[in-house]
Amino acid sequence: MSRLGIFASQISGHLIVNPPVSGYKVWLDASDATTITASSGSVSQWTDKSANAYTFTQATSSYQPTTGTRSISGKNALDFDGTSDWLYSTAAISTWKFLHSTQSTIFIVSQPDVSADMTLISTEAGSTSRVGMFCYLPATGSKIEAYCDRGTPGANTYGSNTGLTYNTSAMYTTYKSDPANGTAANRIQISKNGGSFAGGNTSTNSPSTSDSENSLTIGCLLDLFNGVRYPGGWMNGLIAEILIYDSALTSQQIIDTNSYLGTKWGI
Repeated sequence: MSRLGIFASQISGHLIVNPPVSGYKVWLDASDATTITASSGSVSQWTDKSANAYTFTQATSSYQPTTGTRSISGKNALDFDGTSDWLYSTAAISTWKFLHSTQSTIFIVSQPDVSADMTLISTEAGSTSRVGMFCYLPATGSKIEAYCDRGTPGANTYGSNTGLTYNTSAMYTTYKSDPANGTAANRIQISKNGGSFAGGNTSTNSPSTSDSENSLTIGCLLDLFNGVRYPGGWMNGLIAEILIYDSALTSQQIIDTNSYLGTKWGI
């Protein structure tokens, strides 16, 4: 059987997609309506499908992304407006320390509506403390990037310069993060739609051992301490699925998870 056949099969003409590789710490899936709490399409809570059942909430209606209005390949996705929509994890900040201090693997299915400075997920903000990481889509060059900061402005643990670009098509991005890797270029590796991994990091600063600046945030770089958001950080477009592992997956596990996402979302 082909690799694709492991993850999808035809039964009575219907495409069946199997679950992702086990071991995920977070699994957010907008195609599963049972995980979304909404009123008139405005999302107040998105609950992850892992055993941890982390919740991502937004109590302010004007800041809530929408559901049930847009899709990717016929499957529901959350729509972020590019000006104020975001969701925030109710878990303790210490929960997300691994994202900036040790190995992790992240998969995100998204569809940007524009080329702009946009954040997919983050655990830090634009304040002076700057401890955490974020997956970012900048306007300049429409690149796919990720950054990890250790608390000192200008002294990050890694910053990608992959050359990978995005447009307004749906995509899934894969991030291999290893902020303490002795080889700078291997601290962050990113791929798009299951393609080759690219890096470009040259920073060699040690990762922070402190907790992240914020709990995990979806859709912006949020500065809760100063009560303002980091300028230019709002997501404008769709976020459909997020998988986060607090470990370095094997090459085969990454291939398998990419196959799952690509098949499910028709990318």
